[in-house]
Amino acid sequence: MKTFFKFVLIALFLFLPLGLPGKSFAKDYTIGEVTIGVTIHPDRSFSVIEKRTYVFDGSFTWADIYIPTSITRKGYTYKVEINNFSVVDE
Repeated sequence: MKTFFKFVLIALFLFLPLGLPGKSFAKDYTIGEVTIGVTIHPDRSFSVIEKRTYVFDGSFTWADIYIPTSITRKGYTYKVEINNFSVVDE
């Protein structure tokens, strides 16, 4: 019986570390600040300047934002065109 307990103790000592989580590399981001400015022109077009400050924690290779270019409301469909789009890393 003593040998069995010795075997169990040695097995736990050897294999327990395999089940423990290793070092984790967590990633997270927040949007620190958002500023939006809209200018409506006489021809009913408009210009939008939107500034977002992303705060990254961890290693990231990309981020995205969904900008709808078509919307339907009350039976009417509206489409927009995106021009002069840029991304700046400050």
